[in-house]
Amino acid sequence: MSEPWDEWPEVPPVWGEEECFPLEQLHPLIHEASRRRLDASEDDEAVRAAWNALRDLLRARLNSHSDGMKLIEEIGPARSARLNLTPNQTLSQQSQHEGVRHMLRGLVSYVRNPIAHDSARPFADDREDAVHVLILMSLVAGYVEAAGSAANVQEAVDLLCEPDAPLDDQVIAAAVSRAGRSQFGPLLKKIIEVLGTRQKEERIARALLAGYYLVLSRSVEPGVYEMAAHAASRLLMRAPTTQTGLALLRPGVTSRLDPYAYAKVRGFVEVIGVGEVQDPVISASRAGEIVGSMRDADRERITRKQLATLKGGEPSLAAEAVEFLAAALHEEGPRASTPSQNRFIEGIAEGLGKGEAEIDKSLRRVFPFPSMSLNLHLIDGLRKADAESSGSALLSEFVAEFESVDRWSRRRRRGAAAHRPA
Repeated sequence: MSEPWDEWPEVPPVWGEEECFPLEQLHPLIHEASRRRLDASEDDEAVRAAWNALRDLLRARLNSHSDGMKLIEEIGPARSARLNLTPNQTLSQQSQHEGVRHMLRGLVSYVRNPIAHDSARPFADDREDAVHVLILMSLVAGYVEAAGSAANVQEAVDLLCEPDAPLDDQVIAAAVSRAGRSQFGPLLKKIIEVLGTRQKEERIARALLAGYYLVLSRSVEPGVYEMAAHAASRLLMRAPTTQTGLALLRPGVTSRLDPYAYAKVRGFVEVIGVGEVQDPVISASRAGEIVGSMRDADRERITRKQLATLKGGEPSLAAEAVEFLAAALHEEGPRASTPSQNRFIEGIAEGLGKGEAEIDKSLRRVFPFPSMSLNLHLIDGLRKADAESSGSALLSEFVAEFESVDRWSRRRRRGAAAHRPA
């Protein structure tokens, strides 16, 4: 007698072969530990090796030699964690910390203990279960790798402040990595606090700023930028540390400043080019960089004012506006130039066409610009203006010197090398 399920039609697999989970997407630590054994169909050994790698990583982050549940307990609960598996600042982050900690406990019970206590082989000849466990380990490994503590943050800052350490990219990266990605917010806060007290020590200040910029370039968490903005606001509002606070302003930070600090910064950048301040707090180019990271309405209003100065102001103020706008009109790479960029290019072409040497000198100081697309639009616009003009020596000379992309790209590389920290 046949059973009812014998008559069921064959069900196709949920995933086609080309849609299966590629093991290369596992966390590198788990992939490297398990792949050779998986290729040899040693599924049980693959899981064992992956667990050992994850355990060793956790030991390194905790500076511990424990194993099993004792090792996991050393992490600590969210409210008193010895090792923060997440930023651990908000209720959601604390909940995630607890979730990862309990996943680690589950892995000890499900993977480590059967193998260690009974010499069992729970994953032998069970590829599907082995891969599922490896995927879970991969998820947890990312959190463990990013984990950090208050002590790690202090160690990172101490490394940046080490007076005998060479100030190069590898040293800065090693110091930042010491804190762990989950602690980037507290790390930025600590860096800014130390900068406020050691800003006059040039070598240390440069190292702290380099670490600050690197953390911002590696982080996409809004909370990190908010913490940086809050700490930077305190520096900006105190006169002795205002200059240091201005150096911290970057996209994502400027627009999150406290209201009074933001208003103070806006006041600084708006005086550039008015001809009334003999010794401005910041240079025109730095003011342009800051404006480029301001809120849209303020950026547009201040940019329009500088464009008017470029086209109708005194030659010296117009030259200052060139440096300002070259930094403020940065774009990631639009297919076509923006209206503001077009007005900027027209203003430069008009000034060079009139033979205004101040604009020529200012343009040569800042060219090539940070924006590659703006460089290309400028050369194209000046080439057209030169072809249509009755003949301007400054315009023709600039086009002849820089119409080749290869020429000014080499100059750009030389300029970057010249400004690299020693």
